[in-house]
Amino acid sequence: MRVSQFIRVGLISGALNVGAISLIGCAPERHEAIPASANQVAEGGHQLSYTAPHDGMVYLYDHNDGKLLYSGIMKKGQKFEIDAGMPNRVTLDGKVLQDKTLTGGHDYRLFFDDTASNGGM
Repeated sequence: MRVSQFIRVGLISGALNVGAISLIGCAPERHEAIPASANQVAEGGHQLSYTAPHDGMVYLYDHNDGKLLYSGIMKKGQKFEIDAGMPNRVTLDGKVLQDKTLTGGHDYRLFFDDTASNGGM
């Protein structure tokens, strides 16, 4: 092989490696089902809580797995909580919505969207 062929092979190999790394990359910042109008209101690995300032939709996203774990309606004043340790549950005003579905140490993100309840503000 000539020098130019070695350089070409090296460049192609480097480009393939960069492409492979970008494909492996991180999960997206939000799940595709979470609307752009939803704001991230909490993030953490074990415990999160959020009290709705208005009626709206809440979305719980596991950033590590890239999965939407929960979405549902929240009324003004309701408290949404997750505890990925013990007892490992998702609750709304203390009522269990999901049990034993969380993995401790994952990056959980909570989004809230009140645009529909505010006339699409």
